[in-house]
Formats: sequence, C-alpha cells, structure tokens
Amino acid sequence: MIFEVLSIILLILLCSISIYTDYKKGLIYNRVLLIIGIPLIVLNFVSIFIDRPEKLTKYILLVLISIGISIFLYMFKIWAGGDFKLFSVIILGMPYSYVLKSINDLSYIFIVLLFSFSFGYIFLIGESLVHMIKEKRSAKSIVLSSLVEFKNYLKIYVCILFFNHITDTIYSALFQNQIPVWVQVGLNIGFIVLIRKLDILKYKSVMITFLLADLILGAFSFEMFSDYRVYVTWGIIIFILMTRAMVQKYNYKEIKYTELKKGMILSTVSSISLANEKKLKFCRLSDESLDSRLAQEEVEDILIFCSQNEKYNNITIVKKIPFALFLSLATLIVIIGGNYFEFESF
Repeated sequence: MIFEVLSIILLILLCSISIYTDYKKGLIYNRVLLIIGIPLIVLNFVSIFIDRPEKLTKYILLVLISIGISIFLYMFKIWAGGDFKLFSVIILGMPYSYVLKSINDLSYIFIVLLFSFSFGYIFLIGESLVHMIKEKRSAKSIVLSSLVEFKNYLKIYVCILFFNHITDTIYSALFQNQIPVWVQVGLNIGFIVLIRKLDILKYKSVMITFLLADLILGAFSFEMFSDYRVYVTWGIIIFILMTRAMVQKYNYKEIKYTELKKGMILSTVSSISLANEKKLKFCRLSDESLDSRLAQEEVEDILIFCSQNEKYNNITIVKKIPFALFLSLATLIVIIGGNYFEFESF
C-alpha cells in the first residue's frame, strides 16, 4: 500500500511539473522524466513484485497495448517525442491497481488517452472560436466548406451501402452466418481507400450507377428517411466537419521573427517564401507536420536573415497543441478521481 501511495505522489508531481513546463516553455524535460520517472517505475514494479496480483497477465497486456498505441501515435507524427516519453512513463509508473480499473471495460490508462484527445479537441475548437470572434469573421466559408465535405460523405455513404450489401450476401452464402462487425469495418475502410485513390466519385455516371444498384438490390430505401436517427447522425457529422474546418482555418499564428524558436513549425506559405530567398540557407518546405519542426541551426539562420529584411518582421507558424499538458491533466483527473469513485476491475 505504501508503495502505491508513493507512486501516486510521484505521478502527481510529474504531471504537475509537465503541465507547467509545457505551458510555459512548450517542452517536457528529459531530466524531469528521468529524476521522477525512474523511481516512479521502480516503485510500481516493486509493488507488483510484493503484491503479486492475480491479474498480472492482464496488466502486462494492457501496458503492452498502451505502449504500442503510443509508438503508433509517435510514428505517424500524431504526437511528438516528448509526449511519447511522458506517456510511456505514465504507463509504466501508474499503479497497477489503477491500470486494472476500468469504466465500461475501458482501462484507466485508455481513459487517460481518451480524455487527452478530448481536451485537445475542445482546446482547438475554443481557441478557433475566440479568434473568429476577435477577427469578426463570417462563418459562411466554414459552413460552405463543411457542406462540400458532407456532400463527399454522402457519396461515400451511397457506395458503402452497395458494398456492404454485396459483402454481406457473399459472406452469408459462404459461411451461413452474418458478417462480423470488425470484418465489415475493415472491408469498408479498404473500400473507401480504394475509391478515394481511384477518384471515381467525381463522375456523375458512377454515382448514378451506385444509387441505382442500391435501389435495385434493396440496400437503399426511402423509408430510412423517416428514422430520426438518420438526421441526428447527419447533424453530428456536419457539426464535426464544421469544427474541423474552423480548426483548420485558425490553425495558424503570426509571430514576430524574434519569437521564433526551435521546434516551431512554419506554415507552408512562410516556408515557401523563405525558401525562395537566395541569401538564406533555409530551403526546406514545411508540410506542417511534426517532421517540419525547426532545428536550432535553422532558427538561427532565419533570425539573422529576418533581422536584415523588414518584410519578414512577422512569420506565420502552425499553432502548437500543448498535448503533454492535456495528457498530464487527464492523468491527474483519472488518478485523483479514481480515489473517490469505485469502478470495476478487469
């Protein structure tokens, strides 16, 4: 018990420091992860060794899955190295009893991830709304952009109805059973990727063919429009598309060139403009992903150049989401909340 208490104290300390450093500096310091993380992980492992929990195998499996998710998010540049390292320490340092606790069969460690992404999404929406209000811009372009995306969604929806009907019929004939949901989802994803790659939905003849096929096969019926859930679903989709369009529109920040720092990401437009300057060594175009973060040498090169060129007093960068902050905050909520609410264990 004492080891678990000490682990919780260290975890709260780690998250509190991470919130501060990510907010103030936009960084998660390795020395903090080492100084607090190593004792934290050791305490948790000692606690496991002493208690020898019955569900140790499940704990190990949950930890491995969590680390796998973390690696996936890092490899696909969804979060940075600092976020990856912080979450790894949280995974290995969170008391095993908390990892085994769950809400609706979802481990606390996954709840942390869910909360983190939710906080990040809310942050982006909120910040975008503030900018839109401050700049007194009309939401017309956002609405129009969302409607265009919704139109594309409906096109895919019509195709998926046809595809689902065909695959379900074939599967039922072969195996005398209904196709499993996870198989259908996997096939749908593959089908969507294929039709997007072929870029065939832009042709009216293709869409008319799919629609007629749906009507003939019975995959599509006008009775479905009498179900209110269809409209609720579409409303949610339009809302999500609108928020995404809004976030993309206000995903940039203009700063003075003197504020440029290592790790920042230039907007594509700014990077093109700078790359075209012959006197500047910087020649890398930004794709606005984590791969485009500026190195210290690049920052110094740009600072020297901008100091000699007045037209570059301001530079546009991609806004940084303080993900480590949200990750730490989510962990604090789960750890502290877990002491007040009893949930089932796996």
